[in-house]
Amino acid sequence: MKRKNLTTIFLLGLMVFGSLVIALNLLRGDAVTSIQSRESLRPKYDQTIPAVTLITLDNGPINLGQDRGTVTILFGMSYWCGTCVPEAQALARLMDEYGKHGLQVVVIDLDPEGSAENLQPFIEAVGDNHLIWAFDNAGQFAFRYSVRALDTTIIVNAEGYEVYRDIQPTSYETLRDLVEQLL
Repeated sequence: MKRKNLTTIFLLGLMVFGSLVIALNLLRGDAVTSIQSRESLRPKYDQTIPAVTLITLDNGPINLGQDRGTVTILFGMSYWCGTCVPEAQALARLMDEYGKHGLQVVVIDLDPEGSAENLQPFIEAVGDNHLIWAFDNAGQFAFRYSVRALDTTIIVNAEGYEVYRDIQPTSYETLRDLVEQLL
């Protein structure tokens, strides 16, 4: 009986400690960046984003980090990710509204098994769109950009600096507010 109580106390303590670690990381801003906590969007790092070449849905290359003069949203997802669909729909809406003003959106399937065939149902769920669809089968984007979760959104300003990142589904309104500040 005593051993069972000690085990329960230990597990509860471990859960409390884990919750504190997560809360501290969120407060430091490591996991999620909040637009409400910023007066302006400033570069997150002192260097421009890394150049990574990915293959797009139409088998052409896209080199991330090479487009200057364009605000770019990079969205890490997977073809089987149900929580990624609403944000992809919001990104498609943003492209329709702001693409002519210098916005580019690249949706990157992070699954090593990602393929045009696998991605098709996801694209159909998003609906009509002008997004750039790319594959990170080798994991080079995830590695070079430190992407550790699906639903990762990275916004790059026109000078090529990362100015926003989150790892949760992002609403259309939040994305629109960020884009409007950068265009």
